[in-house]
Amino acid sequence: RPSVTDGTPGANPRQGGGPRPLTGDETQATLAAVATVMPPYWQIDPTPPAASPATYNPPECRPLAGETYLHPLQGTDVAQRSVTYRTEHDRLLTNSSLTSNLTSYPTPPPPTLFADAEQARSACPTFVGDPADGGDPVRFQVSAGTPPALGDQAWRVNLRLAIGSGTATLTAQTTTILIRAGHTLINVSMFAGEEPIDENLLTRVLEHVTGTLATLRQTSRTRSEPGALGGAHPGHRDSPASGWPHHTPSALTPVEVPAPSQCLNPGQFAVRQPDQV
Repeated sequence: RPSVTDGTPGANPRQGGGPRPLTGDETQATLAAVATVMPPYWQIDPTPPAASPATYNPPECRPLAGETYLHPLQGTDVAQRSVTYRTEHDRLLTNSSLTSNLTSYPTPPPPTLFADAEQARSACPTFVGDPADGGDPVRFQVSAGTPPALGDQAWRVNLRLAIGSGTATLTAQTTTILIRAGHTLINVSMFAGEEPIDENLLTRVLEHVTGTLATLRQTSRTRSEPGALGGAHPGHRDSPASGWPHHTPSALTPVEVPAPSQCLNPGQFAVRQPDQV
């Protein structure tokens, strides 16, 4: 199956999206709703690690590693929120994280964004990331992934990471999924160190986010119909959405939002070096 789904606008009109951008409250409520599908040992990380500078070889792989296919959209969003969950294991070498990022724009993101992402993936089957801080290089193997049939268009890339050599080799996996749903771009990355990607949890999160967006779309239409009751805007803290999370919503509005591309960064291994175990 292709790693990019149908890019026809409205291809899956019942699975997220809408005729307008989301508000800040709506993006916050949508991500807060993710808490209902997260297992209890996954907790919000209020200060996820920022991506550290790195050199990528060959240089042609920089568009994939740095997600430069998203750069044309920078500075044009009207609402954006991000949240990172992390597992709480008692083993230093076993750790997973999941970052969900929602960004809404005045107009729907162009389908060409997904073509650019796929071009970046296909041009880079393997690469090496050398951290600027002098840490050990990380080896990446890149493969296409089957995107979910959600939203108007979707794309997936899988990466296998390795650091060290011989019996001291540490391995990890990263999966990044982009979904275009109306005016909103959903960017979800899952990192798994020394354990497999939890595909079931990843699917539940994606389905919950797109389902919540679809509900907001329907609510928006209902409120705009003649005779509809007024009241709080969909996603406003006074609406039922405010009762979803069992985590504090304030954790979803960091001053500096971490880029989902941090999961591609060699710095993910920083707390798992063999000499620190």
